[in-house]
Amino acid sequence: MKLYDVAANTSTRRIRALANEVDVRLEPVAIDLRNGDGQKPEYLAINPNGKIPTLVDGDFKLFETNAILAYLAAKTGRTDLLPVEPQARAHVDQWLHWQNAHLSPAIGKVAFERYYKPKFAMGPQDPVRLEEGLKEVDRFCTVLDGWLATRDYVCGKLTVADFSLAGTFALRAALEVDLGKWPNVGKWLARMEARPSWVHAEG
Repeated sequence: MKLYDVAANTSTRRIRALANEVDVRLEPVAIDLRNGDGQKPEYLAINPNGKIPTLVDGDFKLFETNAILAYLAAKTGRTDLLPVEPQARAHVDQWLHWQNAHLSPAIGKVAFERYYKPKFAMGPQDPVRLEEGLKEVDRFCTVLDGWLATRDYVCGKLTVADFSLAGTFALRAALEVDLGKWPNVGKWLARMEARPSWVHAEG
């Protein structure tokens, strides 16, 4: 399988980690979005959004991180990571959707102001937008922290939802997001980042 991605992207480290977890070898293909690689016809043919990541498995093409995570677990028959029992699967789907709809956009607002703007000289920080993002991060991390108070993993046991959510915190140090306020999130994240699959997913 080929994974089209930005080299050493911290955000999509979750895909590389899950691939390690299920023992799938991914062939990395670097895409430089700033140089226009994403808009080249040959890339748009596999991902019409012109974004990353994209997984290509033979003739099968798939974009969206959470969809790729689910596919890797399903293809390898890892029903522990992606349950088939309806209620167990619904819980995994719930947290995948929650990550995409709530946590990721909140952290994305902070990332844009504190990380991407200075890194790519995109203008001054917008304090109103930053404060909005920080309030949302606080809100959703509080939700996650409460949920993890009685669980080692978000669905009780390790699933693809944990990989998805853990990857959302990849830039937390650069974003000055201190997990001290959310001790259960901190313990869960330390548990995830200590997994050999995660440790060996860099770059």
